[in-house]
Amino acid sequence: MIDAEYDNKGYCLVINEDLKNLLSQNGISPIESGISHYINSKYWKYQTQLTSEQLDGMFNKHSKDELVRDLNKLNEIISQWNDAKYNDKYNLKRWEM
Repeated sequence: MIDAEYDNKGYCLVINEDLKNLLSQNGISPIESGISHYINSKYWKYQTQLTSEQLDGMFNKHSKDELVRDLNKLNEIISQWNDAKYNDKYNLKRWEM
């Protein structure tokens, strides 16, 4: 099971509580949480891209720049998490072969 999965609408669903806690420790909060009956698991939904309203400048440039930094931080943490999980899963321990 994947711990974090992106959709094509600018959101990411996180189903690993340790990853959610890591994001929280970095000041990133989900926009929604709940229980998915599809995967029978708790999930946390995060915004990963600016919405069209945000891109059109519905708020000042400073707020937009701050939001972009937060979204970049979120995506970086999730990317590093996924890379670490992938490396752990496919790491060949040649001395054990």
